[in-house]
Amino acid sequence: MVAIVNTRAEELPNLPKLPFNWTWLIATIAVTVVLVGIGLIVYYPSLPDPMPVHWNGSGEADNWSPKSVGTFLSFFLIGPGIMVLTILGMQALLIMQSQAITQRGGAKTANEAHRQWETYKATNTHIGWYMFVLNTLILVMILNEFRPHPLRGGFVIGLIGIIAATIVLLVVLGKTTTSLAKKYPMPARDGKMWGIFYNDPDDNRILVDTGMGMNYTFNIAHTWGKVLAVSLIAVPLIIVALVAFL
Repeated sequence: MVAIVNTRAEELPNLPKLPFNWTWLIATIAVTVVLVGIGLIVYYPSLPDPMPVHWNGSGEADNWSPKSVGTFLSFFLIGPGIMVLTILGMQALLIMQSQAITQRGGAKTANEAHRQWETYKATNTHIGWYMFVLNTLILVMILNEFRPHPLRGGFVIGLIGIIAATIVLLVVLGKTTTSLAKKYPMPARDGKMWGIFYNDPDDNRILVDTGMGMNYTFNIAHTWGKVLAVSLIAVPLIIVALVAFL
């Protein structure tokens, strides 16, 4: 009787678990402490009682509440709390994924394993700085509203900054995908990746396995693929805008 040995694990590289990246988490917490401290020391003492708690599109206060440190801090700490939890959640997910690359149901080739691991590593870094930038911009936008003479158009400038940061993130992730696809070639997919999206009119699928470790992406060669891709980018921006504006 001949024993059948599964050599799949031996053919794949022995990749380490991604380390926890503290850099952007600490930076996000640090900038929050600094900006909230500036707000408490510089702007809070001069606020009227009741204090403004909502502003219209022109930056003019249109709703008021009894002045208190708790009310003041609530404006600043909700956003950072969401950002910190997002960084922690994303890191935990990526670290767990990095451990499963060569396990059952994971990468099928050495190139695929390397692509996935490098993708997780790059995503871990880029999501970190992106959350840091979003957190900083939102805090500065809020801080501006509490200044004695708020900068006109501060909200619009901040929103433009958020959109710009999102575009930079997508471009950087797209370049990472392209670079890794060249370094660790993927079979029969050359020239079909458009940034983080897939573009192949001959493929009828809307959701396509990326082969990069990030599960699936949209095939933007088809109408529904375009709609879903735009939604993926637009929805988070709309949510951020509504949270900041309301």
